[in-house]
Amino acid sequence: MTTIFFVVSAICALCMLPFLLARLLRATTHVLDNLQAPAALVLYEVAVRSYLLHAPLKPLVYLLLNHSFRRECRHLVLKLWAFCAGNPTSAATSPPH
Repeated sequence: MTTIFFVVSAICALCMLPFLLARLLRATTHVLDNLQAPAALVLYEVAVRSYLLHAPLKPLVYLLLNHSFRRECRHLVLKLWAFCAGNPTSAATSPPH
């Protein structure tokens, strides 16, 4: 569990770093005020929105590092599959432990 905590924390910090640097540069210097090159503007826009990346990455970390999370996800997918296939009685079974 400690490994997962450190990996999630590192991903969060790495995702926030470009955002914080871009905002800090914009607040303290005038370097980013007149972005003319399209590539520079795109890079700035990606950096400003990079903090959003940690949200979809966290479930992937849990999926890779936590066995019980994988088991519960597998159970949820099977339950959903059974419901969509028209067999709701098999979807109501409890998860295997």
